Amino acid sequence: GGMGTFTVPSLIVSDVLDTVIVSIIRPTLRGCLQEGYPFRGILFLGLMMTSDGPKLLEYNVRFGDPETQAILVRLETDLAEICTSMLNGTLSAADTRWSPGSSACVVMASSGYPLKPQTGDIIRGLDDAVAITGVEVFHAGTRSAGWPVSSAQPTESYATAGGRVLGVTATAADLDSALALAYSAVDRIVFDGMQFRRDIGRT
Repeated sequence: GGMGTFTVPSLIVSDVLDTVIVSIIRPTLRGCLQEGYPFRGILFLGLMMTSDGPKLLEYNVRFGDPETQAILVRLETDLAEICTSMLNGTLSAADTRWSPGSSACVVMASSGYPLKPQTGDIIRGLDDAVAITGVEVFHAGTRSAGWPVSSAQPTESYATAGGRVLGVTATAADLDSALALAYSAVDRIVFDGMQFRRDIGRT
């Protein structure tokens, strides 16, 4: 999960989703109530699909990374409205809309990641990457480099500042197209020692 994620409509079928809701989500929220803290917020479930059904590996009380990048690019409803509904206790009445199709996120990491990531390397090609329709690039381990790239390209430049540097994310009608867009954007980005996987979304 740390090096890339994807979404497809067939990823989880309705009966499996029902099992997750009944056997994991509802008991979790019921337990929160019983222990005196009704949960409102982001509850990230790490699941493993097994021959015996879905099994819970972990909770995160936050957005997952980079899972969220691939998910939220398909969210059509204003996220601020959803968060307000959570706080107000009216989330069940909210009109949450998702775009059809698929998405993919490819993580670009620094040299040395995950042990001792190299930092301070100038990142080039970001403008070219985001110029591709359907592509968004999320910054994870970056910092401002403090100087313009050129007069023709006056955007501020960035340097690496962590292990997982960028989440290059794309949406399209199907997974193959989303992956092709994401990797096309990845191929336009350059920094010393960069590493990424070429098998995201492949079985």
